[in-house]
Amino acid sequence: MASRTAYNTWAPQKPTLFDGRYLRNRSTLDIEQMLCTVERKILRIIYGPIQDKGRRRPRWNSVIYNLYKDLNIVDDNIFRRLRWEGYVIRMENKKIPKKVLNGKLKKNRQVGKPKIRWEDVIRRDTSQILGIRGWSRRAEDGEEWKQLLRGDQGPEGAVAS
Repeated sequence: MASRTAYNTWAPQKPTLFDGRYLRNRSTLDIEQMLCTVERKILRIIYGPIQDKGRRRPRWNSVIYNLYKDLNIVDDNIFRRLRWEGYVIRMENKKIPKKVLNGKLKKNRQVGKPKIRWEDVIRRDTSQILGIRGWSRRAEDGEEWKQLLRGDQGPEGAVAS
């Protein structure tokens, strides 16, 4: 199906769907809901309506995702982030992404709730999705990290390498 191929070629641009000015002052949950909504609208156009008792109606969300047989945009983004994080952990210490990951800013913390750090998000994702703790030790072994990501990703378990 040509439309499905076109959508899958759009996959690398999935995380950059919205302009930053629309995302300011929104919670992560709002952003995730917006992304899923746009993805479903695109998939509804691709797969079209169905005939139900002589009338055409849009496909339900569950039917759309069963036809698509791939991760939704939010889960895809999480797995891409985890794959990138594993790559950064295995880098040499003198590389810039590794320095940024391990670096600590020397400044006074603002009063109130602390900002969520990248490392906190990765720790949350690995514990919720992969069910593991100590992700950095596991990520140092590239093959084990890829196996963990493959085993938990989608109905087919495929990871784009």
